[in-house]
Amino acid sequence: MSKLDFETLSILSEKGVEFCISVPHECGECGQTTFRAMPEDLVIFVDDPAAIYSKAHGVTKSEYRDWVDDECIAHCAAKTRAGRRCRNMVVGGYQVSAKRWLELQGGYCAVHGDGVKI
Repeated sequence: MSKLDFETLSILSEKGVEFCISVPHECGECGQTTFRAMPEDLVIFVDDPAAIYSKAHGVTKSEYRDWVDDECIAHCAAKTRAGRRCRNMVVGGYQVSAKRWLELQGGYCAVHGDGVKI
């Protein structure tokens, strides 16, 4: 299978053709978001869909992967007395968007609201 021809995609775009990529919701939500792509996005998408999904969500690819790995839940930044990271959810951090998940990083759960170890 041949790669996408960027020049052809650019000509189509200049003539008014719009390209859309369906971006799945990762938080257990049904459906998807439609991302209006540029020709260069399509070329990237062929080899690296996560790069475009992260762009659509407004975060870096690394942040996008971490958000998906965390199942869209922002976890408490506190450490337990045993030295492990608390796995409680940050207040308001359940099934949040990638941008909101990023904003909540470093936040604390209801138990650690002041950042004190338990």
